[in-house]
Amino acid sequence: VRETERNLLGTYWIWPHEVEDRSIGGRKALIAKLEAACRADRARGLALSWDYSMARHGALLRVLMRERAALAAIESSKGEGVEPTTST
Repeated sequence: VRETERNLLGTYWIWPHEVEDRSIGGRKALIAKLEAACRADRARGLALSWDYSMARHGALLRVLMRERAALAAIESSKGEGVEPTTST
């Protein structure tokens, strides 16, 4: 995560240690926080709140999409090279 993204995430109460946790569980927790932040930001936009920023919301969505893609890649790579088991 780049420094600008780290600053962005700090505005949503997402801490550096949460961003640095690259485990599957850590990524899932980060994605859940990012999704909650997106929902809250969307609600601010729909309410025409003065503190809504379309640029900030777009940046947050890009981080969320990248984290989802990274998690999907990890989860799909875990399945590679594993022989399917059959029970008889």
